[in-house]
Amino acid sequence: MAGMPPPERPFREYFLRPSRIGRMESAQGAGEAVNEVCGDWVRFHLRQDQGRIAAASIQVRGCSATIATASLAAEALEGLDLAAARGLDIADLARSRGATHRDLGHAPAVVTRAIAAALAGLASDCQASGD
Repeated sequence: MAGMPPPERPFREYFLRPSRIGRMESAQGAGEAVNEVCGDWVRFHLRQDQGRIAAASIQVRGCSATIATASLAAEALEGLDLAAARGLDIADLARSRGATHRDLGHAPAVVTRAIAAALAGLASDCQASGD
């Protein structure tokens, strides 16, 4: 049905069947972050339209928690205005889908940093183009 949000999936499903995977050729902003301790790496690609995240995709290498958190976050970003995207609490989002205390160790932090970098890239692209 058009306009209906996708059904909520449990946290574990975002690792078993991640979504929004791959480089987005039409991205207007991209940013990445690395967890220096374990080597997890996340890169977000964002495209905006009229001040909202129109599309988000990820490239990710890391543990199951980081993969699941990045996939969940990419899905959650779509449709948000830029202010809401900046304020998205990734740990709360993951927790709401059943992430365990162990899942919340480092994954939300590296995903949050990657999103912030992508949003900064999106903002600088918009300023450069006069949007």
